[in-house]
Amino acid sequence: MNKKTKVNQKKDSKKGQSSGLIVMFLLLLLGLAVGGCYYFYREFFTSKSSGITVVSKMDDYSYYLNSNTTRLYKKYYKLLEKELSDSKVDEREYVSLLAQLFTIDFYTLNNKLTNRDIGGIQFVASSLQERFKEEASNTVYKYVRNNTNQRRNQRLPEVNKSTVLKVSNSEYTKGDFSDSSGFIVTVELEYVEDLDYPTKLKLFFVHEENKLVLVEITEES
Repeated sequence: MNKKTKVNQKKDSKKGQSSGLIVMFLLLLLGLAVGGCYYFYREFFTSKSSGITVVSKMDDYSYYLNSNTTRLYKKYYKLLEKELSDSKVDEREYVSLLAQLFTIDFYTLNNKLTNRDIGGIQFVASSLQERFKEEASNTVYKYVRNNTNQRRNQRLPEVNKSTVLKVSNSEYTKGDFSDSSGFIVTVELEYVEDLDYPTKLKLFFVHEENKLVLVEITEES
């Protein structure tokens, strides 16, 4: 065997090693791509979240009831439906029910799919809804894990009692809102399990078109 042949054999050996490394790298990339696609498909296309449906609507007020809400929430929704079907709506009763519905839905996190699935949005003033979602997802909802695959293992709060302590008429003027006949509602909450979430809140409502809307919330000590 001459020197030229030996040199060619070494070159062929190095080429073979390089080709093998390239093939392994490509297979690794392919595996990661397939794995990523499978995870995406499983999380977003095979989730059971599509089973959540709207089971009732109040078209005149744009209120709706989802199928995954709690029994307590459904109870107050029916009371609100009854109140708003009356020819003369009692605004104090109306705003009390809104405060209860909002606090039950907003502070019940165990039925939410992600930290962007914010409860009670339908009761917030339309111009504040996007900002409210953003703030809620970075505060109260910040640590809510994704449950689109229905396999979440996390302790989250569920409101089992919402009591209206006080309702008062009050002028509200702040930002774009001005209402001489607004409402302040003080609510006390109880949970299935105490996980250190707010228990006493003050909610501010103003008139927007034909309904009352939430514009501010403060925690009470």
